[in-house]
Amino acid sequence: MPIGGFVIQTDITNCNNCINKLKSIKNIDIHGMNEKGDIVIVVDAPDSIEMENIINNISKINGINSVLMAYMNIEDEAESNG
Repeated sequence: MPIGGFVIQTDITNCNNCINKLKSIKNIDIHGMNEKGDIVIVVDAPDSIEMENIINNISKINGINSVLMAYMNIEDEAESNG
């Protein structure tokens, strides 16, 4: 299971709307936001393909400017493909 931490950059005027849309996506935990409209999330996906799909869907949300990866852990998946 890949686990990744991401910073989502939004326009502060759309931040709350983006958070509401993020809450509807499975496998996402929202950990906070700052005064600039940056949102910190953790994505816990069943595999790397689903992780990519989740991030692609997030990046399509109106008001989201970018999705930046802070960290990624995929050792369980790497071991099973080993």
